[in-house]
Amino acid sequence: MNTVQPAMFENAISTLGELVVKRVRKILKDKDIAVADIRYGHVCSESTPYDDSFTLYVTAGCEDADDVLAAMTEVMSSVDAFGAGKDEFLVAEARCMEAMAAEASVYRKSNAEYVDRCINSFLYNSSLASPKERLAFHRSRNLPDSMRLRLFNDISMALLDSSANLTVRCHGDSLALKESFDSVWRNVTSMGARRASVMNMSDTMSFPGKYPKVRIKSTRKEPLSGGTSWVFSNG
Repeated sequence: MNTVQPAMFENAISTLGELVVKRVRKILKDKDIAVADIRYGHVCSESTPYDDSFTLYVTAGCEDADDVLAAMTEVMSSVDAFGAGKDEFLVAEARCMEAMAAEASVYRKSNAEYVDRCINSFLYNSSLASPKERLAFHRSRNLPDSMRLRLFNDISMALLDSSANLTVRCHGDSLALKESFDSVWRNVTSMGARRASVMNMSDTMSFPGKYPKVRIKSTRKEPLSGGTSWVFSNG
């Protein structure tokens, strides 16, 4: 009835949440700004009549609101413009797998909730898989780290867009915060392309490039030249 797309998207959103919370926490700690809470939330379309929504929350004093918003904006804008680095992605992904395993161990639903899930799956293409099934699926995947990172960055960059589906909500005295948000977002995105982590020279799939990359399907020795002939997976 449905594909693995909902499971992949949900995992990417959870990984994004872990990643941006860690980045924001580090920036605020380096600036010695005290916060009461930093967290993220994800509401699936199956739970509401609206599209999926992803929210980053920071609770801090009004006197630090400008610095806090600047940190959040810097993080979200940099992920949108440049994506995540390999190391931070793997750490965030591992934390999500741990949370999924914990959820799978205590997962229980009533019959009415199962009926609602079937309705939402039919109407909104939401996943019918249980946390245990999703965990088994993600653990069974045999994709290189670089390919999973590329998929994650594609989803994150498509999700984050200051001109389309991004909303800033501040509780407190926030007359100048919108201008601060716009200024920081523009400054980060105008820095130009950069890599967030060092390239793995043994993994050609992680090399930068404009065109899609493909794997080597087979190799054979050339008897005349002594070289090697490569055949790629796309033929």
